[in-house]
Amino acid sequence: MIHSSEKYNVFRLKRRPDLLCAVPEVCVLPRFLRDKRWEYRGSLNAESGIPRGFEKKAAEMSGRMNGFYLYQQY
Repeated sequence: MIHSSEKYNVFRLKRRPDLLCAVPEVCVLPRFLRDKRWEYRGSLNAESGIPRGFEKKAAEMSGRMNGFYLYQQY
């Protein structure tokens, strides 16, 4: 489960709908996500549930180190 204070903005690569990028709400949006090839898909939090392929610990670590977390829905 995602901690209730953790929120992510989720983006999808249009040409690869199974590739997603979750950005912690507290982080600046990475430049590559401003490209028209990516689209906003909504927010992710404790109430929204965990999507397929999303790994909480990996998201936390990648969010701290990179400011985003790439994952693939399988």
